[in-house]
Amino acid sequence: MSILPILLGYLLGSFLPAYFLTKLTVGVDIRTVGTMHAGTTNVKRIAGTWPAVLTALYDTTKGIIAMYLSL
Repeated sequence: MSILPILLGYLLGSFLPAYFLTKLTVGVDIRTVGTMHAGTTNVKRIAGTWPAVLTALYDTTKGIIAMYLSL
């Protein structure tokens, strides 16, 4: 087993799209407003629908990619 899939999975999981998308769209740190969680629901409340959709897509895709890398 190579260490590369482990490192890629870790890097995928450590990137928070909720943080970056709300920082780009409304200029706030999502972890300090609303429910103080970097999740899709809080992004929807603070930044709107499209940043929330992108957050959900990335979070779902990174789970699928991590499973694929583990094969």
